[in-house]
Amino acid sequence: AEALRSYLAAAPLDLIASSNLSRAAQTADAVAASHPSARRIPGQSAFAEMCFGDFEGLRLEEFDAEYKAFLKAWRNGENSKAFPGYSGECAGESPNDVAKRGLDGLRSLGVLPGGSLASGVRGTERHVLVAAHGRFNKILIAALKGDVSTASDVEQGNTAINILDLTPEGGVVARALNLREHLQPAAAAAG
Repeated sequence: AEALRSYLAAAPLDLIASSNLSRAAQTADAVAASHPSARRIPGQSAFAEMCFGDFEGLRLEEFDAEYKAFLKAWRNGENSKAFPGYSGECAGESPNDVAKRGLDGLRSLGVLPGGSLASGVRGTERHVLVAAHGRFNKILIAALKGDVSTASDVEQGNTAINILDLTPEGGVVARALNLREHLQPAAAAAG
């Protein structure tokens, strides 16, 4: 988060929103520290990570076969197929569920057409940072590009930067995906 904050210090950010989950919120807070004039909208459940239902909290190796079966089904266009169960915090979600809430979240920020602006948003912000999560990002980017079934093709690492230009009509141009050069100095220092 500190490497990201430093890297984005000169970026012209108008609005900084984040998931309601702690790591994304802490990352957004770090970036916001260098952007005191940017509006900060924390705690947006619309940008939370996909809920894995019964698999929530497990290590991937504990449900790898099931996960791969879901990825295959989604790749084949079964994007309404949700993880089973309820984790105590959330019901298992499908890619379509995640795409809908993510797109609704962007509409609430005023960056996509058809939404009502959330409290504290003017609708004039041109440079918006949304701190979210890997699987969520993959699904939202794929949805913005028009095909949720391609979500697994989208690479996302921790603190990756995605630069997306959104048109007033709802179109998207991906300027950069999974940009992680801000982490290179930290990796070199770690040795």
